[in-house]
Amino acid sequence: METDSEMARGKIQIKKIVNSTERQVTYSKRRNGLSKKAHELAVLYDAEKMQENLEKLKEVDRKIRRETRQKMDQGLDDLRFQDLRNL
Repeated sequence: METDSEMARGKIQIKKIVNSTERQVTYSKRRNGLSKKAHELAVLYDAEKMQENLEKLKEVDRKIRRETRQKMDQGLDDLRFQDLRNL
């Protein structure tokens, strides 16, 4: 049977992720993980104010993601069909 130290995840080097797809996936996973932990803490400690702040942060995050998608779509408007296929 493995001990806790054998089951622990290894440390990662914190640096910019160059590949944009990997960066987006990692960001998404970490964002969701942080949201889950914040929610768990708020429930454990009956922190109503923390719950309210968490909901506000989620709304800001949704707004930022929506604006980013819109900006990316606008950037694609100027491209020809062949350019889009090459993306």
